[in-house]
Amino acid sequence: MARRTIDIGIDLGTTNSEIACIENGEVKVFKNYLRSEFTPSVVRIDEKGTVIVGRKAYERLVDDEDNTVSEFKRWIGTQQLKVFKASGQKLKAEDLSAEVLKDLKVTAKNYLPDDEINAAVITVPCNFEIVQCEATQRAAKLAGIKYAPLLQEPIAASIAYGFLEKMPKGFWVVYDLGGGTFDVAIMSAKEGRLAVVDHCGDNYLGGKDFDWTIVEGIIYPILKKEYDLPSLGRTKEYGALNAVLKSAAEEAKIELSQRDSVNLTIHALDTIKDKSGRVIDISIPLKRSQYEPLIEDYVDKSIKLFRKTLEEQKLAASDISQLILVGGPTQTPYIRKRLKDEFGINTDYRIDPMTVVAEGAAVFAASQLMPEEFVSKDYSKVSIKLAYNPMTTDINTPVGGNLSPASSGGNLPQKMRMQIKSTSGDWESGMIEVKNNAFYCSVSLREKKINSFKLTLLDEFGNSIPTDPDTFSITQGISVAEPPLTRSIGVELVDGSFDKHLHKGDPLPARGKPKTYRTSVEVLPGQAEGALNIHVYEGESPIANRNRHLGTLKIKGDMVKRAIAENTEVDIVIAVDQSRSVKAEAFIQRLDQNFTNVIEN
Repeated sequence: MARRTIDIGIDLGTTNSEIACIENGEVKVFKNYLRSEFTPSVVRIDEKGTVIVGRKAYERLVDDEDNTVSEFKRWIGTQQLKVFKASGQKLKAEDLSAEVLKDLKVTAKNYLPDDEINAAVITVPCNFEIVQCEATQRAAKLAGIKYAPLLQEPIAASIAYGFLEKMPKGFWVVYDLGGGTFDVAIMSAKEGRLAVVDHCGDNYLGGKDFDWTIVEGIIYPILKKEYDLPSLGRTKEYGALNAVLKSAAEEAKIELSQRDSVNLTIHALDTIKDKSGRVIDISIPLKRSQYEPLIEDYVDKSIKLFRKTLEEQKLAASDISQLILVGGPTQTPYIRKRLKDEFGINTDYRIDPMTVVAEGAAVFAASQLMPEEFVSKDYSKVSIKLAYNPMTTDINTPVGGNLSPASSGGNLPQKMRMQIKSTSGDWESGMIEVKNNAFYCSVSLREKKINSFKLTLLDEFGNSIPTDPDTFSITQGISVAEPPLTRSIGVELVDGSFDKHLHKGDPLPARGKPKTYRTSVEVLPGQAEGALNIHVYEGESPIANRNRHLGTLKIKGDMVKRAIAENTEVDIVIAVDQSRSVKAEAFIQRLDQNFTNVIEN
């Protein structure tokens, strides 16, 4: 039977990525072929053009960085390219992300052999800009994921705790420190309805920066003393060696989360030698007390952003009931101690910080109906168009449906009854009379469960009539408020100022009210080179070009019926959907023409 809800959630991370699914009402994080729940977000392309993703690619970072790449989430949404020298291929971050998503789909397919994985909820940092969200959507499409609602990572983590553990009370904070990005989000829930109150973050702060502090603060000074390595640093000359050093630093960092001291072993390949021809082979003792001062500035930065977010909402640490830790680096004892010392908030990490986002995304995905075009239908059966809320905090919730005859023709029976039973066996509706080919009832839900139900349609003689669908599910105990717009969106005026149409914090989806402007240029019909350029920006600065340029709404001469004279009125409307995709419209009343979403990025 085809899925009616998306059910699949993906945490597309800087360092590692995970995929999870709702199966039989339970959250399951799928393990890859190495029996690991997370897959390194690393891509390698060899001389034959073969694409390798995950652990095997990660292992080649140390000796073949010319054909291997990681941390590309940090530059998604830019024009930066990775050139794979052996094959000559050039890929953007969205292309590389698509390869990771394809690999995750292969992992999921091993568990769901009968499913076509063409829809999934994908998480993004709260602080991602529009261009980064759009690039993530393009990556999904390149991976064959045709429908990919985006979910902010703090919301996903909060859903996981609210559903799998215990929903925090009042306000709580999600401190999300991943491999390459940092987010801090203040969350709240009223009657089980989750909402982002405010957030702050840095898309270039994460565990990978900690690795480099070990390389530069511990390893470089010792290597410079022991080996002939003039001008040792993060330069292309030492690219292969740096790959070895960074990998060793990452392993030591992870080990220091569990131990007070480690031996940081540097064993470069025979092809990597110093200027005198010596192979670099050394073991460096590293204590936790040496490591912690190295990351102090980064932790300080995250704490300042934490405080800033609290201050902007006029909240004190005492107003926060719980601190949820997300991301591998939050397993660092120093970070946990600093957070406790600075804020004194009860810290929670009962769910694995590495998988909590994927688990929450899967729970959310179970509440998202699959688009009709992705659901295969059996037209030989009576069709039911269901109406219900797939995620609710209510214990009793309404369910209705309209019936249509099978494609084989004929009319529906005059007298029909519908029976709805929970698959857990603890509730059933009894016989519901079908009137005017429609039915309605209130179903009873188990608390904090994904409740599955079986539909049975009967004629007046008690004979079963096959239907499509014949099941549905409702998640009880949690719901999600509309996510907020993370930055204001507007247009540039002729004086260079920024006029906001939508404001930071507006609930999504959002559609601004039309604003009327007057043109400053003339556009003649039939001339492709002439255009009215309306520049769309994202940000908070009153000066347009200090914000992020999203694209240009172009109205060209070959698009207009008649000339657009200077000082002609034009109405502009900007809309943003729940996944933060932007659309812009322009209407010129004098021409009676509407120009929709003609944005050039």
